[in-house]
Amino acid sequence: MRISFNPSLLLLLLLTLSASASDDALDNALDKMGSAFLERNVEVLAEIFSTDEFIRRIQAKLSFSERVNESVVAGVRSSIPVVQQNLITSLVDCHLTITRIIEAAQSAKILTRCEYDDSLSYVEFELHREDDGPYQLIDWYDYTKGDHVTSSMAQNLALLLVQQGHSMRLMGLDLAPQIRRDYLHLLTLNSDGSNIEGWEEAYNKLPASLRFSRHLLVERVQITAAGQNEQYYRDALSDLEKHHGHDPRLTLILIDHYYFTDDSAALKEAFDRLNLLLGGDAALLTLKADVLKENKEYDEAAATVREALEIEPGYLNAYLSWLDISVKQENYTKAVTMIERMEKTFDLSFSKEELDQWSGEFKLFTASEAFINYQHRKAAD
Repeated sequence: MRISFNPSLLLLLLLTLSASASDDALDNALDKMGSAFLERNVEVLAEIFSTDEFIRRIQAKLSFSERVNESVVAGVRSSIPVVQQNLITSLVDCHLTITRIIEAAQSAKILTRCEYDDSLSYVEFELHREDDGPYQLIDWYDYTKGDHVTSSMAQNLALLLVQQGHSMRLMGLDLAPQIRRDYLHLLTLNSDGSNIEGWEEAYNKLPASLRFSRHLLVERVQITAAGQNEQYYRDALSDLEKHHGHDPRLTLILIDHYYFTDDSAALKEAFDRLNLLLGGDAALLTLKADVLKENKEYDEAAATVREALEIEPGYLNAYLSWLDISVKQENYTKAVTMIERMEKTFDLSFSKEELDQWSGEFKLFTASEAFINYQHRKAAD
């Protein structure tokens, strides 16, 4: 799903603290994270990255012999720079905002929102410190992938070791030889969606207990989305919702499912469930308002935007959404008020020529008495 009303604004990578931390150690860690992301500097990120704790988390999710375990540790340790680089790369060209900080004993969770020009995602970073030492990054949860990075790496390592012939339980299942061969065949296929029909064929040969596992269903959603086959994508979303829709951390992935099925009540519930999980988020509420606006539920959309601005008074996209809602309602006096607020708050300027390009509805707005009077007041200033 894309935000339906978003004038072309350049969203650069920006780390904005909207919460304060009482601990200097946490402040220092956040400063370094901000520098690493802003400057795309892996070396700075490495300074606050706890390789040992990261590896321990992966080990806790696997069970092998000591010899194999030593190989796993060596493999993970050698891949850490790639993991760090991938994290920084994933945040390029996004507007990154810290929306919540939760500190408890020797740990902290940092919830961040990442806004691209056509999508929205959230990443929760987990930090830990020993006694009075510095905070270090030990893991992160990506809401668009539905998993911690350590869990994803553990899964990939498990698959690699199965491929090498090691006996183990995969996703909690003991795999028979034929099932293992079918699954390994699936792994040989491109995961970029370029052979989506072949991938789906191989996927459907697996037993239901494996096909409908959380990890594989999330992967299927991502692959079918990349394959740009809407029916496969819809089927994958439907199966994920059916088998794991109770998991609130998968809600961001599942919003498209409720959108496709025109289940307005379920879609609203999904937005509310995720908003509660995130502790209240202006961008998510603005996205909800845009969906309500598409459904012509203008009063509820306006109320949702007001809620977004109560959480984050300086959130520009909420003002833009409210402007669009006001124009669609032909409440041109309110639309002018929104323009004047944005001009004052964000030092923006809106010309008739620019607004006319947004939609035919805006052309009617700029021809209205309310807008003409606004232009006269502006010219007189």
